[in-house]
Parts: sequence; C-alpha cells; structure tokens
Amino acid sequence: MSKRPAESGDSGSQPPIKKVQFEPILIGPISTLEEMDMKVLQFQNKKLAQRLEQRHRVEAELRERIQQLEIRQMQDDAVLNVVNRYWNQLNEDIRILLQRFDAETADESENKNESEATTSFLMQLSSWDKEELNDKLANRVQVSKRAVSKVVQAFDRLSQRNEKITLALKGEFDGEEAPNIDEVVRRANAEIQMENRNLQAINIQLHEKYHTISLKMSELQDTITAKDTFALELCNQVEDLQYELNKIRARNDKLEHHLGEAIEKLKAFQQIHGTDEKGSNKPNTLVASSVSQTKLEDLQRELEETRELANNRLQELDKLHQQHRDALKEVEELKMDVSSLVFVYTFMIPSIECKLMSCAINTYVIFAFADFLCFTFLY
Repeated sequence: MSKRPAESGDSGSQPPIKKVQFEPILIGPISTLEEMDMKVLQFQNKKLAQRLEQRHRVEAELRERIQQLEIRQMQDDAVLNVVNRYWNQLNEDIRILLQRFDAETADESENKNESEATTSFLMQLSSWDKEELNDKLANRVQVSKRAVSKVVQAFDRLSQRNEKITLALKGEFDGEEAPNIDEVVRRANAEIQMENRNLQAINIQLHEKYHTISLKMSELQDTITAKDTFALELCNQVEDLQYELNKIRARNDKLEHHLGEAIEKLKAFQQIHGTDEKGSNKPNTLVASSVSQTKLEDLQRELEETRELANNRLQELDKLHQQHRDALKEVEELKMDVSSLVFVYTFMIPSIECKLMSCAINTYVIFAFADFLCFTFLY
C-alpha cells in the first residue's frame, strides 16, 4: 500500500505522451473502385501541389538569403579594400615623415634618457599578439610597427635636443659644463637648415605626385562617366530583352494551348470516325488525317522555333545581367579610388606648407636671438 502513492507521483511528474491526430478526409459517396482510385489520386495530387508550393516558397526564401549574403560579402570586400588602401597610405605617410630624420643620429645619452611614456609605448608595440595573424598580414603589421617606433623615437630625440638648447641658453645645464651659446645656436641653425632642405625636397615630391594623381583622377572620372553611360545602355537593353522575352513566352503559351486543343480534337475525330467509316470513307479519313498531321507538324515546328528563340533570348539576358553587374562593380571601385585620392591630398598639402612656415619662423627667431647675443657680448 505504501508503494502506490510513490508510483502515482512518478507518473504525474512525467509529461504526457503527445498523440498525433490526423484530420479526417471526406471522400464522399463511392460506387465503384474506379471512383475510389480517382478520389485518392485527386487527394494525392492536392497534397503534392501543396508540397510543391511549400518547396517553391522555401526556394524563394533561400534565394533571398543568398542574395543578402552576396550583398553583405560585397560590402565587406569594399570595407576591406578601403582599410587596405588607407593602411598603405599610412605607411607611405610615415615613410615621408621619416625622410626628414634619416640624416639624424641619436647619442647614447639621448637613448638612455628616453621618457617612460615612449619606452612603454615601444614595449606595447613589441608585445603584439600574433596568434590570429597570417604571415602576410603579420609582415605588414611588423612594418607599420617599426615605422611608428622610429617616428616616436625621432620625436623624442628632437624634444631632448630642444630641452638641451633651452637649458644651455638659460645657463641651467646641470651635471656638466655649460656649452658655448654660439656653438649651440650654430648647431641648431645647421639642423634647422638641413630640415628645411629635407622639407623642400619632400614638398617638391608631393607636388609632383599631386600633379600625376590629379591627371589620373581626371582620367578616372572620364572612365566613370563612360561606365555610367554603358551601364545605362545595358539597362535599356535588358528592359528591351525582358519585354521581348515576355512576348515570346506569351506566344509560346498560346501555341502550346492551341497544340493541346488540336491534339485533343484529332484524338476525338479518330475515335469517332475511325471505327464507323473504316471501310466506306477510307480515302476521306486518310485526307483528313494527312491534313491534321501536316498542321500538327507545322505547329510542332513553330513551337520548337519559339523555344529555341526563347532560350537564346534567355542566354543573352543572362550575359547582359552579368555585364551590368560587372560595370556597376567597376564604377563603385572607381568612385572609391577618386574619393580616397581627393581625401588624401586635400589634407597632405596644407600640413607640409605649415611645416615649412614653422621652420622659416624658427630660423628667423634663432638668427634674431644670435644677433642679440652678439650685441650683448660686444657692449
């Protein structure tokens, strides 16, 4: 008696088994086996039609999904191309910045007196995780890291030299003898003149590149206009071919319908007049059958011609669609190239001009300060 409640509790905790219920099918009154077979075939055809519609719906959803994935892949490829282009431009800009520091050599004291921020930043660059990078990408990252570290070290050396010059001018040079002010001014003047010459050479190179790239940009703009025109022409051709294809399909449907009617009439005529007038009107039946046979052959020949023409039109339409997609893709790439060129050279030329102006101002200030010092020493 003690086991029954436990069993009832266990059976209550389990979920009930789901029973599959099928809807009853009303076939209606049936008198013979042939009618029952006909009803079963009609029901099977109905179910097959439903499954076919469901399959068509799933195929349409899958096509839409594939199209969305293709569009997303094209967008990702475009973003990767932009990132690659700007990465290459960053490496080129860093290389141009390093041209002004190639002639400079660092002293041991300058290497020892690097700031903590510079040292930590360089250590962070050297400890980059490389697990998720392949060989080619790792090589590009290594090149960029070396270039950035060189730029940081060069600017750190410049800041140390400027600090030494200011301490020497103020007479607060600790730990060593104060250097001669004339020598400090002459050394700074020589360095600024060397930097000025380097900046002028870089400016000339950039002007040459700007000239060549402006010509290339105008050529790309002409190519874009030509591709746009070609794309519009392809769109018009696609629309015309689509209209012709619809006409051919409609004509094909009409011919198939007429062919089916002619075949049914021929079968009915043969069933009615083939047995009754087999002996008496045999020549008339032969003439009628020969006429219907010629009509049937003509209809079949015309149907084959229309099908062949429709297939040819479909192939031409597919080719035009592919050309249209290629033209649109090339137009987008050319537009991206033009926009990147305009962006880079609108921001590069003013920065070089500002550097030249600051270099000229520093030279003028140093010469004025040297004249003032000479005047004070003489009097």
